[in-house]
Amino acid sequence: MTRTRDRLAAHLGHEERDALVLVQRFLTAEDWARMDKQIGSDYPARLIPFSLAWLMHGLPEHGRAAAAGFLGRPALALWSLAFRRPFERKERAAFRYVTG
Repeated sequence: MTRTRDRLAAHLGHEERDALVLVQRFLTAEDWARMDKQIGSDYPARLIPFSLAWLMHGLPEHGRAAAAGFLGRPALALWSLAFRRPFERKERAAFRYVTG
């Protein structure tokens, strides 16, 4: 279990430390919006609850404020009222053995 946790942490660390830095450095806001629109056009509606909950999970308050501007108040209300708690229960169950 420790080896799996360490490998996952290294992978996620790479995404946060390296990959997203490159995205932020080289994509303009317009590029990001265009890419989001293209990806979103083929995105199945059945994945929206999980994706929204995953996006909002653990996001700091200033991130939620930014998300509210981008996603809109209805999406935030759905997350808060319907998607958040089921996602958090599944998250706790999935990672119950992971520590620090």
